Amino acid sequence: MSQKRTSTQKFKEEAVRYRKDHPELSLQKVASNLGISISALRRWTDIAGSNNGVVETRGSGNYESE
Repeated sequence: MSQKRTSTQKFKEEAVRYRKDHPELSLQKVASNLGISISALRRWTDIAGSNNGVVETRGSGNYESE
């Protein structure tokens, strides 16, 4: 069984910053260096770009009442 890996907001923001600081590296190489998927890095980068560099993390739980 695989377990879902969760990343903190700080890790996500640092991953986005690392991507911006190393434009010479491909998206695949950055994701590989950080041990994350390309899709996660791309998603976090998109979120940070439209949210002033902040990648918010909701956490886990039941949000149906929200």
